[in-house]
Amino acid sequence: MFQHHTPYFLIFISSLLVFLSACDESTRRSSPILPGEIAILTVKFSPESVSQGYSNRYEFTVTVREVNGVGARLASIKVEDFDEDGIQLKKDDYAEWGIINTFGTSYIEPFGTLNSRITLECRNCARENWLVRADDNKGNHVEGSGWVELIQR
Repeated sequence: MFQHHTPYFLIFISSLLVFLSACDESTRRSSPILPGEIAILTVKFSPESVSQGYSNRYEFTVTVREVNGVGARLASIKVEDFDEDGIQLKKDDYAEWGIINTFGTSYIEPFGTLNSRITLECRNCARENWLVRADDNKGNHVEGSGWVELIQR
């Protein structure tokens, strides 16, 4: 009779061990991000998919938002263009002067938004990735990233 219940008993003991190890504070690998603790940057594009215009041009708006109530100074932006096979066609790194030229400032206020209208000229591009790096008002190094799909005619 004990053999019939053995699989259930083993499942119970395994579950209990998993539960007890999950309760151990030393096994936690992350902690929640609290409001006002660190800047959180998002990078969005409008529209998210852009059709190619004349002369291999794409036009879209890029928006960088801080969504956790901590201001930040944008330190750099990396922009990469890829073809439909994922091969990198071009990479640009912008320091603070390039950020100011793009957005008019390199500082994003707590819960702030920076927008810029972008005109990209690129042959065979299928995607553009943006990586924004910043130092927030609390001394944290933070990043935000996003991408826009480029549709060829």
